[in-house]
Amino acid sequence: MQLFASLKTLLGTIFLLSTFTIYAGPTHYWIDNTHVSPNQDARVRLLVLGTTETKSTQEALDIFMNPSLERSVHYLVSDTPDPQHGDVVAVYPLVPEAECAWSSGVSCAGSRRNVNPSAIGVWSQHQSFETGTGALKKTAKPWPDEQVAALAELANNITQGAKISPRWVWSYSEVKAMTDGFAQVILPWEKLHKEYGIGAWPKEEDVQRYQAEQAITRTDTTEGIKTLQQKLRKWGYTGVTVNGEMDKMTKNAIIAFQLHYRQSNFDGVPDPETIAILYSLLEQHPNQ
Repeated sequence: MQLFASLKTLLGTIFLLSTFTIYAGPTHYWIDNTHVSPNQDARVRLLVLGTTETKSTQEALDIFMNPSLERSVHYLVSDTPDPQHGDVVAVYPLVPEAECAWSSGVSCAGSRRNVNPSAIGVWSQHQSFETGTGALKKTAKPWPDEQVAALAELANNITQGAKISPRWVWSYSEVKAMTDGFAQVILPWEKLHKEYGIGAWPKEEDVQRYQAEQAITRTDTTEGIKTLQQKLRKWGYTGVTVNGEMDKMTKNAIIAFQLHYRQSNFDGVPDPETIAILYSLLEQHPNQ
């Protein structure tokens, strides 16, 4: 009996050491791990992809490693293949996935306000636009194939390991859209999805069907705008208020949505194609 009790205490200590960070083994209690509550879910629910907007990987590293700037990401993907490492790009793991990186700050996605505690942030060394100011004048800067391949492989590993739904692979623009820190960034979303299966993407036949049937929301009426705002909220842009007005938050949400799913024009206008894309995505992924 004494041997059994000692063995049970030892097994409990091993479990504690493997599961929690503690200062020393327990001396005044033992661990009974025969009960695991079903009332739990994963901490990580979101993968946020962003761009550094810096001129070099080293400049980005200098920012993320500077304590006074209080900025960090879980992973940084460089943009230059290294011939000494098989002509592939480097990935810098800067913050362990179990820890909270300070990547998105004030942010919003679904029911989450301040997404950092429930997100993994992956930033790529990239400047989104070549030249110009204002949405209509911006020209997206191309991405190196090697960098996209690295980003896709890393994102796939993260989403599979953390069981993140495709609809919760978001951009920095999307999580910041309903805040004063809204920033427009371009990522190779279509290539990431069609070639590597990353994230959600609208079905072209559904987009065409919605437009042909005119089964989409009109946005020239107060009720039409309210319906659009409800759809945006259902997709996860819950910072949008259903008020029937094309206010700043609604327009920012549309721009962020277009930057992800319709990069040919991201002017913030809820045109029929944009709305049809939104309907297609909601049809594929009806639940948050």
